[in-house]
Amino acid sequence: MRVTIDSSRCQGTGFCAQLAPVLFAAGAGGEASRVLVETLPTALLPVALEAEMLCPAGAITVIEQGDH
Repeated sequence: MRVTIDSSRCQGTGFCAQLAPVLFAAGAGGEASRVLVETLPTALLPVALEAEMLCPAGAITVIEQGDH
């Protein structure tokens, strides 16, 4: 599994980085946040799904293997 941020939708609030700093880094000066891990460890799936659900811009997507 992996997690992505759509930089065209991200509002740069940094909420995801506050929620899961091991997965996300806030962008500087309102720029889009970025994902810090290539492959999402199973142990971090719950927090990644929470970030996906709570992202105010709907910019975070958790992608399961086999999804395109």
